[in-house]
This record gives sequence, C-alpha cells and structure tokens, in this order.
Amino acid sequence: MTPPPPLNTLSGRVFDERNDTIDFSTGEPVHTHGGTAIDLSSDQAGCPDVYKYAYLMDEGGAKYGKETTPNAFSWAARTDIASLDPNATAYRLRDTAGTILLDWTQTFPDASGIYHIDLHRNGEHPIPQLGTSVDELHLELRLRTTAGNETVLSSCWKNHPMAAPLAISTVRTGQLFGLTLPAKPALAPLMTISSGIAAIELPIVQETAEPVAIALSIPYPTGTISTTAADTHVVTSITPVDFSCDTPSEPVGCKQHAYTKTYPTMTQATNGIWTLAIVDDVSQQTVCTGSLTLDLACTIPARQANEAPHPYRAVLSFSAQKLVEFRPDDYNSSGDYSVGDGTTAAVTKYSGLAPQTDNLTFCSSHRIRQIHGIDYTFCIEHTSYARIVAVDKLTLALDAVPFTLATGESAIAAQPAYVTAAMLALPASTWNAGDAGF
Repeated sequence: MTPPPPLNTLSGRVFDERNDTIDFSTGEPVHTHGGTAIDLSSDQAGCPDVYKYAYLMDEGGAKYGKETTPNAFSWAARTDIASLDPNATAYRLRDTAGTILLDWTQTFPDASGIYHIDLHRNGEHPIPQLGTSVDELHLELRLRTTAGNETVLSSCWKNHPMAAPLAISTVRTGQLFGLTLPAKPALAPLMTISSGIAAIELPIVQETAEPVAIALSIPYPTGTISTTAADTHVVTSITPVDFSCDTPSEPVGCKQHAYTKTYPTMTQATNGIWTLAIVDDVSQQTVCTGSLTLDLACTIPARQANEAPHPYRAVLSFSAQKLVEFRPDDYNSSGDYSVGDGTTAAVTKYSGLAPQTDNLTFCSSHRIRQIHGIDYTFCIEHTSYARIVAVDKLTLALDAVPFTLATGESAIAAQPAYVTAAMLALPASTWNAGDAGF
C-alpha cells in the first residue's frame, strides 16, 4: 500500500528517461524506465534536470508507444490547514520568466483527502510547452482559507523534452558491395557524378506518431580504389562472303584480325563524389539530401494512423567519374554497353567506355580454289568487332566511416542514449568486385 504524502508538501518523483531501455521489436517502442528517481517534492533545495520523451506526456498515453510502468509528471499533496475554501484550491504552471503555461486550475481531494496533480501536453488541461520548452518550470499549488489566507506549495525542475525514439539499426554496407563484375552489373550510376550507387546505409524505422527532427553528419570517406581495364576487341557479327583475296571486291579484303591490350592496375585515393540522403523505403522518394560536406538536417514524418512502422534509410552513395581514368583521348563517354547481334555473335555486356566499331571488320575464314590449275585464296567469312575498354577488375578499400546522429523534438538536440557509437561506425570495409573475364 502506498503511504500518504507528507502534510503540506507537494510530493512527486520522476525517472530520467535517458536511462530507458527501449524495445522496438513489437512495432512500437516499449519503454522500461531505469535509474534513480528524481525527487520533485516541494521541499527540494534546487530545480533538478529532468529529461523525458515528449510523446509519452500525452494524456491517455502515446498513440504508438508504451511504458512498462507509468512515469508521468504527477504530484500528490494533503494538508491539515483548517477552514480551506474548497473552490479556491488550484494549481498552475509557469516558466522561469513568469509566463503562465497553465493558469489556476481547480483541484479537489479524493476520498482520502489527497490532492492529485498530473501534467500533460494535451488533454483536458493541455500544456504543449511541456513537450517543446527547454526551460525551468514551476508548479504551484494554492491553498486558501475561507478567511483569505493563502499557502502556496511549489515544485520546480529544468525541463528537457526529448524526441520520440527512432528504431535505428547498425550501419551496414549498401548495394555497391553486392555487385560483382562477373555478373556484368550496371555500373553506369557509379560512373555518373549526378547519380552514384549506395555504398553505406543506416536503417531507420519510424514507429511513433511523432515527427522527429534528425541530423546526420559523416566525415569525407578515405581509402583507395584499384581498377584494371581491358582494351580489347569483341565479336559483334559474322557474315558469309565470297571473293578472291587476290582481286578483292571489298575494301576489307582478306585482312587478318589480332588485337588486345590490358591496362595495368591503377590504384589511387578514392577521388569520387559522395552524397548523403535519407530515402523513404516505401515510396523510394528522397526525404532530404545532404550538402557537399556530407551533413543533413530534416524531419522524419510521423507514422500515420493504421500505418505499419515506416522504414527509411540514410544512404551514402559513391560515384567515381574517373573510374576508367586511363582512357585514350578519343574516348569521352563511360557507361554500360552491349555489343553483339545476339544471332551470329553472343551479346557482350560491359561497363566502361563507349564502343568503337569503325573499320573493324576482318576476314575470318579462307578457302583455296583452283582456277585453271592455279590456286586462289578466297575469303568466305567476315567477322566484325567492337573495340571496348571495359572495367575488368575493381576493388574499393574504405577506411572506417563513423556517422554522427542527433535528434530533437522540434530542433536538433543530441545523440539519443539508445543509439551507441558502435551502431554508427562502419569498420574498414573492402569491396572486391572480382574479374569480369575480359
């Protein structure tokens, strides 16, 4: 049985919710409050700091979010002052400048003679500033006798509302690290400065009905990128012909084909472009994009009524416009290409420089015929080629990449306690794309 509060004292206590253990596994945050309770009684010497999640201050509880035990701003009081005017007993809340946040509000004792005061940011007696104001707040309970004598009991605290929690998973490598050159992936976004491919991701799930201001920052990644390119000819078509090589009827004649070149591996510091964005995983739309200094600030929208937890990703994308930096002067475009007619010659897919096909048809099969006892060489087949410069091997070695994350109720505040530095740090990672086989 809970003992009654001391006489003529506002009695209250609350847990600092920075110590909460939060379980996100059910699709909404479940808070277990821990640590030592903060005394908010009126006989305290100072005004203690109190950190509480704003969305848990709603009367009747949060739309999405639970507490294993209540932790409201709640006080109890009883008095032995005689001849009280029951209609004059009231409480109010003001800030440190004296601004009234909730004016005098009547309160009546329960059957045991105890007055109860609960403060909420909404409901019958809403105090929205509870969830937004970082300030020293003062609660006052007025006890007035029928003769007009007043006693005021007061409690104060430094209010620090916190943003609703986001379910944040450990940072991980992205789509880029799953690409392999033998699979002939589409690397055009990697070679396009305005695009890029997701290299690093931080999963974020919005489980609450509260918009959350979020800020992310990443130092510019460092590391090395090693590329080997093959400069070679691949067959694009095979055509039957029939003409004498001694008196050719075509300019191609009976020229033989022989050509291949592989560039040496080039290793250099990562000199591409990095972009940071938050992406909505349902709509695939970009919520916000960071600056060239790889930082961003925006708001994760509230989860809507009857909506499942809403997934987002912070995405760090990489593009390396000079991935094929050793290209000849006459090559000025890079991307994903296919050569080969698919009938007489297999289709070859590659990522690299645009193909060249001019003057690349050769005689690929001959036959000797006797005419009037003299041997003549005839070309009976032409093979056409495309000269390609293709990415053949590719390795990206990144040093460790640490994220910095902060959230706030309406403005950015600090890194939430439920997110650890280890969750935000990607260790040194290597993407070895393998060998395309050129």
